[in-house]
Amino acid sequence: MKNFLRKFIIFLIVNMAISAIILIYTQSRYVYRQWNSEAHLYGVPKNTVYDIIILGASHGRVLSSTGNHLRLEEILSKKILNLSKTSAGVIPAKIYLEYFYSQGNSTKIVYYIIDPFIFYSSKWNEDNYFLEDEPFKFDFLAVALRQKLSKEVIINYIRSKFSYFWFVGQKPVMIKSQDDFLMAINNEAVQKRLQVLYPQGISNNNFERYIEILEEIIVLANKNNNHVVFIFPSTLLGDLPGKEKVLHALEAIKQKNNIEIYDFSDAVKDSWYFSDHDHFNTIGVEMFTSRYLKLISDPN
Repeated sequence: MKNFLRKFIIFLIVNMAISAIILIYTQSRYVYRQWNSEAHLYGVPKNTVYDIIILGASHGRVLSSTGNHLRLEEILSKKILNLSKTSAGVIPAKIYLEYFYSQGNSTKIVYYIIDPFIFYSSKWNEDNYFLEDEPFKFDFLAVALRQKLSKEVIINYIRSKFSYFWFVGQKPVMIKSQDDFLMAINNEAVQKRLQVLYPQGISNNNFERYIEILEEIIVLANKNNNHVVFIFPSTLLGDLPGKEKVLHALEAIKQKNNIEIYDFSDAVKDSWYFSDHDHFNTIGVEMFTSRYLKLISDPN
């Protein structure tokens, strides 16, 4: 029995050492920045002050991807950390914001680029595999475990770090601008996109649950002396299902919390500024930032 235990302990130590070596190697091969990787944890520092933190899904992420982050900071003349994540709902947003504060960081304001669809499906929230491309960090795992992520998402976070995908490494995206543009609106493509965004339709139960978590994000920001600015981005998808319900809820929340709401859903309608039916290309990001976000950040 003692011989078995000794061998078992040696086996565990060897495997832990191998695992640590793999993690160190795969997670330190490249230098990642806000504009060249979907993994945010490489860019979250400690004890750093920012002017703006950005939360949201892909409409927030596009403000920084493909080199746009440098343009964003230059136009606004602000130091910005973008924690938006493609397809991310309120649960991922809360996890990233809580982790940001836990590292001793602070910001003057939080911009939440808000999308109505995130309130209507677990696919964008507890069942979202958004951790897969993040490096493994114990302190981040501790934050994630306190939230309502599914067991499968947590297990996948750990397991994915020992996959072929991680072993070969995630090369930084070297694209410096998104120059594609949409020629014209295609109604069939719009309908297909809406089906993707609302896989569970308009679920009232989901809406009530995720609105509560959104309020938790606001409370978290307020505790850290920040208020949240909600910004509805422009798209070419038309009236998004469930948007009015989200707006009504935000107006009710505004009565008891320090938040601002800006609805730019219909502000930009020229397809030239979009790479597809709901995402800006680089000239779209520059225009939207100069014309709308700058008014918010510098109202005078």
